[in-house]
Amino acid sequence: MKGFREQALLRIKQSELTVTVDVDTAMSRVETNRQRVDTARKTRELNEEAVRIAYRRLEEGQISSFDLIEQQRKLYDARSRELAARADLNKAVVNIWQATGTVLENTGVSIAKPAHRKDFPEASKAGGFPVRKGK
Repeated sequence: MKGFREQALLRIKQSELTVTVDVDTAMSRVETNRQRVDTARKTRELNEEAVRIAYRRLEEGQISSFDLIEQQRKLYDARSRELAARADLNKAVVNIWQATGTVLENTGVSIAKPAHRKDFPEASKAGGFPVRKGK
């Protein structure tokens, strides 16, 4: 019996270590992705300003429409990188929720035990869901 208890305690400790490492890794990813979002946001803002300047310069005849389109392409790329960074940040946050077992809580999902239904007495046999017979 003592051997089983020691094995169980060892498995618990191993699980605790795994959760700790998973949470630390997920938190590092969140911080890294927050920095990526910040950098991508600043880059997008700079590219938006560059497009505004390019429009003015085009109106003044200082650049060609090709140059303006090139600035617009750079802005598009910056927006795409910002969206990708935001998506990665959201994934990292969900990884923390998974590691801590709080996905349902953080997404507002609750699981309630279904009430016994008199009109479907067999529902309690089917996990609370009504079961229709026939047809």
